[in-house]
Amino acid sequence: DGKTVCVTSAGSARWFEMPSLRLLKEEPADRLVFAQDGGFAILARQGQIIRRDYPSGVETSLGSSAIVGKNGAALSPDGQTFVIGGEEGKLALWHTHRPGSQTMLEGHKGRIWSVAFSPDGKWIASASWDGTIGLWQPNGRNIRFLRGHNGAVWDVAFSRDGRTLASCANDGTIKLWNLASMQEAATLHGHDGPVSSVAFSPNGNYLASAGGWTVRLWNAPTFEEISAAERMIEAKK
Repeated sequence: DGKTVCVTSAGSARWFEMPSLRLLKEEPADRLVFAQDGGFAILARQGQIIRRDYPSGVETSLGSSAIVGKNGAALSPDGQTFVIGGEEGKLALWHTHRPGSQTMLEGHKGRIWSVAFSPDGKWIASASWDGTIGLWQPNGRNIRFLRGHNGAVWDVAFSRDGRTLASCANDGTIKLWNLASMQEAATLHGHDGPVSSVAFSPNGNYLASAGGWTVRLWNAPTFEEISAAERMIEAKK
C-alpha cells in the first residue's frame, strides 16, 4: 500500500514508516520479499522459508532451506514461486502456497548475488560471482549461461516486455542481452568502478544503474533497437 518499507541486512529486517522513515520494528530475517499484490511476504529466516499472510500476520513454514549465505531472492509475478540464491552457486525454488521440498538449480561456480523473474514468470535470471548469467525455467531446467562480463556479475533485470535482459558487473559495465538470440547486443559505459545494481522503470522507458558512488539514468532501447545493435556487433566480427 506504499505506507511501509522493509530493509534486510546482516540477518535483520527493519521496518520503516513512509514517508517519515520512522523505525517501526526490527526482526530476524535474511530476506523478505513482498508479493506484488501485497497479500503476503516470503521470509528466509534461521534456515526456514516462511510465508506471512497479510493483514492477519499468520505465518506458515514452507520448509527448511539448504541454501547457505542467502543472497538474491525473488517472487514470481503470480506469487506462486519463490527463488533464493546462495554462496555455493545454487538456487532453490519453493511453491509459496504449500509446504514441501525445494527444487534445486545447480550450475554456477560461485556465489549468486541476484535473481529475477521475467514479467511473464517463464524465466529466471541469476547473476553470479563466477562472471556468468544463468537463465532457467521454473521447473529447474537450465536454458543457457550468458558470458561476456569480466569479473563478478552483481545484478540482472528484465525489460518490461521480457525480451531484453540487463546485467551489471565488477568490470564497470552494463550489458544488454537479446533473449531471442541469447546474444549480447550492447555494452554501456559510464560508471567509475563496479556497477552493483540495475532496474528498468515501470513504463520500460528508462534503465537505472548504481555504481561508483553514482546513479545513472539511461534511455532504455526498444527490442528493435537491441536487435539492430546486435546485428552491428555481428557485422564487425
